Amino acid sequence: MSILHSHQTEALINRLVSDDSSVLRISDSQFSDFIRSYYYGVAYEELDQRDVFDLRGAALAHFELCKTRQLDETKIRLYFPDVERDGWRSKFAVLEIVTLDRPFLVDSVSMVLNQVGCKVHHVVHPVFAVKRNASGKLQRIAAPLNADFLDGVFESFLHFEFDRPADESDFVEIEKRLRRVLITIKVAVEDWRPMRVKMKEASKNLENEKKRSNNAGLEDYAEFCNWLAAGNFSLFGYCEINWRKNGKMTLNEKSFLGIFRDYDDLRTVLPIDALVAKAKDQSIIITKANSHSPIHRASYLDVVVIPKFSAAGNFTGIRAVAGLFSSTAYNGSASLIPLLRTKIKLVLQRSRFPETTHSIRVLTNIIDNFPRDLLFRISVDELIQDVAGTLELQEKNRVRLFLRREPFGRFYSALVYIPHELFGRELRVKIEGILMESLKGKSSEFFATFSGSVLARIEYTIYVDKDSQPDVSMEEIQQRVQDAATTWRDSLHQATIERYGEDLGTQYLRSFQNAFNASFKEDYSPWVAAADLEKLSALSEQNDLIVSFFRTLQESDRRQMRLKLFSFKKQISPSDVLPVLENMGLWVKEERPYEITRSDDDYIWMHDYSLRHSEEHYAEHQRKDFEEAFSNIWCGDAENDQFNRLVLIAGLNWRQVSVLRAYSRYLKQIGHSFSDTYITNTLIANLAMTQSLVRYFELKFDPTSGTADKELKKVREVMDSHLDAVSSLDEDVILRSYKNAMTSTIRTNYFCANKDGDPHNYLSFKIDCSRIIKMPDPRPMYEIFVYSPRTEAVHLRGGKVARGGLRWSDRREDFRTEVLGLVKAQMVKNAVIVPVGSKGGFIVKRAPEPGKSMLDEGIACYSIFIRGMLD
Repeated sequence: MSILHSHQTEALINRLVSDDSSVLRISDSQFSDFIRSYYYGVAYEELDQRDVFDLRGAALAHFELCKTRQLDETKIRLYFPDVERDGWRSKFAVLEIVTLDRPFLVDSVSMVLNQVGCKVHHVVHPVFAVKRNASGKLQRIAAPLNADFLDGVFESFLHFEFDRPADESDFVEIEKRLRRVLITIKVAVEDWRPMRVKMKEASKNLENEKKRSNNAGLEDYAEFCNWLAAGNFSLFGYCEINWRKNGKMTLNEKSFLGIFRDYDDLRTVLPIDALVAKAKDQSIIITKANSHSPIHRASYLDVVVIPKFSAAGNFTGIRAVAGLFSSTAYNGSASLIPLLRTKIKLVLQRSRFPETTHSIRVLTNIIDNFPRDLLFRISVDELIQDVAGTLELQEKNRVRLFLRREPFGRFYSALVYIPHELFGRELRVKIEGILMESLKGKSSEFFATFSGSVLARIEYTIYVDKDSQPDVSMEEIQQRVQDAATTWRDSLHQATIERYGEDLGTQYLRSFQNAFNASFKEDYSPWVAAADLEKLSALSEQNDLIVSFFRTLQESDRRQMRLKLFSFKKQISPSDVLPVLENMGLWVKEERPYEITRSDDDYIWMHDYSLRHSEEHYAEHQRKDFEEAFSNIWCGDAENDQFNRLVLIAGLNWRQVSVLRAYSRYLKQIGHSFSDTYITNTLIANLAMTQSLVRYFELKFDPTSGTADKELKKVREVMDSHLDAVSSLDEDVILRSYKNAMTSTIRTNYFCANKDGDPHNYLSFKIDCSRIIKMPDPRPMYEIFVYSPRTEAVHLRGGKVARGGLRWSDRREDFRTEVLGLVKAQMVKNAVIVPVGSKGGFIVKRAPEPGKSMLDEGIACYSIFIRGMLD
């Protein structure tokens, strides 16, 4: 609300007064003066949102409520406004109160509505000078400054609009709570003067004891009592507890004032035994009550305990005053408050900083901004520790927790310093949860402070059972709070530097510090992201795909695996990936794509696949084999078919699989009719034999092998023993055919490499046809079979000297048969010139690339054929 009465507000109120609506017409001449003052303190912006009809109707309803009221009566009305019944409307529930004007009314009523879950939307709170007759009937009403009568009283008019409860029956409980709170305000206000007198008595008692005992500390205590009574503490309740020489305590019920008048058992509010024991040390105790304040603010009551002394200097008990420190106690300089100034002086003296230095000014500022409630309670030694820690923290973007338990064990005070940019509701709630869990909290309060420093401060009060003990150490709680406040970005920086070192790590961070979106951060830890930075940095137009295949430590099922594909500037379609993975024996359970933008604005797609394999054959050394196989399949250097299941199941690399695939294609050309699926299943069903075949092939043709003959003999013997164990006739035929083809091969380009040292993406075998057990006639002397994902080719030669041409065949399934027929014709035609003939042929297996013709693809395949033969 505003206390400024603007011209706009004046004009709007004039409209309210002049409204002559038949619905709202009344004869009471006092209403026009009433309505002028009723909305006087309300901001124009709030009034302007409401219909004039409803503003006038609300004021009229409140005016009608005030027409009769007994002196000690509080008039309360709760209702849902209805135009036909009430003459105005509102989408909210309405509370109207008329009562004697007292402090704390608006705050306390708002507190009640919040406690029952009703959000307050509008508040009007005028105060009027009111004169009534003996029966309580309204005679005159005016704004306090305009009242021309002196025999009236000030009455508060409270109008609240709040969220509608589920039913009007809820109004009964709300009214019950309101009346209880208003009675509490009444007794607190009525006893304010007597309680203030008691504070003066306490001060005088302490002064007398100071004179008697010459205890200088008691002078501070006496001044503090006067300071409390001077409006720095809202006095709600007062009591005295007497201490007998026999060690027993007795409550002096005649001394109870204010809210303590209504308590049947004062021990529910105050830890009496502990307070008396502590006060025997002749010290003032400032602490919290066991319960919330029933009025003004919904925080725990502040309690000040003051020792009492007899004229002879004997400790006779305590005075306890309950209430809330006022805003002046929090906003004024701490060094001006008795009790605190001595504490502050001791801290500054023990700091040993010269009085005129910058350090002493900083230290003074820290103490002045220290949470005032905690400053009252904390000891000098504890304050020195916390202030020293805060001083060390100045202007540093660090998270720090300071934790203190109240001497009576009922609550903890936790100060958490957080960099401004990190502060937010989510983090505040997270830290509160950590403290509640770690300290076994029952309830909590918080207060956030923002200053000119780079750090924000949250003060938590965690209430616990007084006998409870935390299960974790202070260091563990501190670490948990720091972890909660550490941003994902901070952790990425730390993880990157730890993994790659300062120079390379900084380079990566420049590119990827802000590259990851919220979805990525939600799903992956910074340490996982840091591990991927090397791959992300390596991507380019030339190196546009990187594969990462792994199993996480969290995967208990050894058949569970993960695959990450990093793609440069291109999102990968599931329809492209799934067939490749399925042919490698993997089932895709889940895919999660993420776009990652580098600092150079190049974007990268990361696709994370959760996979499942039917077998448990995965071993760490197969990771590289799988990644190379996938990459070569993806770029077209290896075919995408079921032979790729052998990578994981048999532990073969992509080139070894290509050897087995190439021989299967050759066997099909010389008459074998088994499908690729059946051949693959046979190789998988006989893994030991499959691995021996590959071992034999590599050992036989490896130019670096010096003991090939002896080793080959051993491998052949092993293969024979494996073959003897095969029970299926078809499988026996397939495996023996593989062995026969390999033993008949006399040369291969398998170990050849290009100028960059990389292996060729095509294979060629020179075969001695006389050794092949089953082959269509006429049987050439030699033939060369060339295999690649783009083409397959064969060159048949009838003798060591032969001639003939090459043919582009379109008979994909049996192009060798076509070439063999040409060889027969060639041998007859050239018999006079050359006794034997030769012929070659190739097929094109793929459609041409975009922008290329079929002729272009044919020429490329022809080139592969020629290179394969020349190898």
